[in-house]
Amino acid sequence: MMEYYVSVFYLAISPRVIDLCSLLFLMITLYLFFLIFRDSFCYLNSLLDPFFKLLFKLGSFLCGLYCYRCARLAVRLMPMRIIKNHFVLRESYIPEYLPCRDRHVNRLKENLKSVLDSIPPEDMHLFGPTGTGKTVVSLNVKQSFSSVDKKALGSLSSVIIRYVNCHNVNSAYRVMINLVKAINPAYPNAGPPYDQICSDFAEYMAEHGYIFVVILDEVDLLIRRDGDRLLYTLKRLQDLGEGSISLVTVSNDMGFMGKLSSRVKSSYSPEMVRFDPYKASELELILKQRAERGLRKGSWDEAAISYISAIVAKNHNGDARKAIDLLHLAAKTAERNGSPKLGVPHVKEALSKMKHDTVEIKIRTLPPQKILVLEAIAKLKHEGGKAYTGTIYDVYYNIARLLGFTPLSMRSVAEIIKNLDELGILTSDVMFRGRYGNTRGVLSLALNPKEVLAIIEDLGFLVPRDILERYIKRNSPL
Repeated sequence: MMEYYVSVFYLAISPRVIDLCSLLFLMITLYLFFLIFRDSFCYLNSLLDPFFKLLFKLGSFLCGLYCYRCARLAVRLMPMRIIKNHFVLRESYIPEYLPCRDRHVNRLKENLKSVLDSIPPEDMHLFGPTGTGKTVVSLNVKQSFSSVDKKALGSLSSVIIRYVNCHNVNSAYRVMINLVKAINPAYPNAGPPYDQICSDFAEYMAEHGYIFVVILDEVDLLIRRDGDRLLYTLKRLQDLGEGSISLVTVSNDMGFMGKLSSRVKSSYSPEMVRFDPYKASELELILKQRAERGLRKGSWDEAAISYISAIVAKNHNGDARKAIDLLHLAAKTAERNGSPKLGVPHVKEALSKMKHDTVEIKIRTLPPQKILVLEAIAKLKHEGGKAYTGTIYDVYYNIARLLGFTPLSMRSVAEIIKNLDELGILTSDVMFRGRYGNTRGVLSLALNPKEVLAIIEDLGFLVPRDILERYIKRNSPL
């Protein structure tokens, strides 16, 4: 927006405009001077009055023409606005209708409808890959029950539906505090021991006879960190009071149920609801819904929506979150480029930026030894050399010694190369090199080697080429 104001200001102070304004100002000043002192120059009145009136009209016309042209230029320079509502283009937006997930929404609603008759719902477990709609379905159903008129349905006053994201609330202790505060907001955030919190929760449940529906999203992260004691606690707590607890667990881990202990399995046997990856046609329906609500009418091309759907279905296992993020980024790219319409070229540019940002984040979170191995690979690739395990190790060894690190073994470096491949930072393969046997070679880096070295330099691990060469010359070869 700043560039827009600068452009208009530059137009206003250009020499040609200043000359025109000066001329107009001079003509109007002379005319006003003549009007004031016209009695003193009455003998010139009949001669000059028509002349100055003509000049004033001409000046007014030129001034109006100038303002019109400035207004047209201002409109042309104004940045193009494609996005109408940024929130709709984020994964946190929960639409009232979810395309291609009617069956899952209806199944969850049918199960929870039993609370209207004061009957506790059955336990459910929603599972499937990332971005298949598990979270949005859970929140959509919770939202629909929260909007029910509780005066019309008095039985709902004893029902609490609580959503907990175990990625943020990542311990059994914090989850129990969260559940107790749903009943008693004044309960302390920390302090009471775990057993006391469980006892207080049971008392509240018994006192009010609540039906408590707990939605535990990303529950596999909680199990990995804290074990399954929370599930055991929640299923056993209802035996201590008059209330009832129903669990809706959500997980990306297909083998989640197999990781639970036998004591939990004996009391927790949920209905399994599978979420399959979205197909390209299904992603297209989701993106069209978001585009119609989040982008201005006529500001997007259907070919761009189809392209995003096809790319995400093919390369990202139908991840709807990736598709929505890519649509949002492509729309912002089109706006930044000043384009009136979102098209396929903007999607390709956004896809390239998304890939760059993802790889950069991965590089920045690597431990130091892996960064040094990556630096050795990037240096070899940048200089056009062969990046085999042996040549990589030679460069890595000298970099590590120069920076004060203890060099790892060649076998460890080979494992690091394999791990960097799994992270998507590079592409490698096992190659047969005749009498040298099999070795792992790096085929390519996800980013340009120069970009990788720039990131490593920003992290403070880059060894300049001349310093590395002098160090190698001073020291005996390996």
